[in-house]
Amino acid sequence: MVDRTGFSYSQVYRIVRGKNNMSVSGLIAVCIALEIQPISVFNYEVIIPKHSSTRKNFNS
Repeated sequence: MVDRTGFSYSQVYRIVRGKNNMSVSGLIAVCIALEIQPISVFNYEVIIPKHSSTRKNFNS
């Protein structure tokens, strides 16, 4: 991965361990290195919890 992305070994290590945020261009570089399309990285669903309304109901 280091030779394909141009990232340093320590940078790749931090990304893999979740210790470093990645830019969109960095994500594209990783996708190119892995020979995958970016859509395959984001092809999943997450459960988004519903939150109660933050507005207070005022009865007149």
